[in-house]
Amino acid sequence: MFVCVCLCVLLQDAIARRAAVRARADASVDSVLVRILWALRTMLTDHDTNKAAFGVDGIPAAMLVLGLPYPEMQEAAMAVLVAAVSDVPSNCRKLLHDTDGLASLIAIAEGRVPGTPAPTDSKPSAKVSQRAAYPSR
Repeated sequence: MFVCVCLCVLLQDAIARRAAVRARADASVDSVLVRILWALRTMLTDHDTNKAAFGVDGIPAAMLVLGLPYPEMQEAAMAVLVAAVSDVPSNCRKLLHDTDGLASLIAIAEGRVPGTPAPTDSKPSAKVSQRAAYPSR
């Protein structure tokens, strides 16, 4: 469990560095973060104690990574989240409710970066009035 907590701290530190750098030219931070995420996924797989420890602060940290516009980081963060919520209902609830994870997952499925607005349809609405759908006899 101590190692899981240490990795969560490293993950948060790497996220903070990434946010401070904001330049894609610094690939070293990216590669370190991706490696930390994959190591964390390995530690969570089939280990309930690590999953419980990760559920405290790790899920919001992994959600921050999903908000970055880099597919390799999003993939690793998604793998961590899958490992963290597998067979742990409290982590699943935390992901879907407490961190607004459902909206982020929908954004990724739509090919958007989480937190960006959904595209609006410029097509007219196809609503049919009750009277037109069911004419009186």
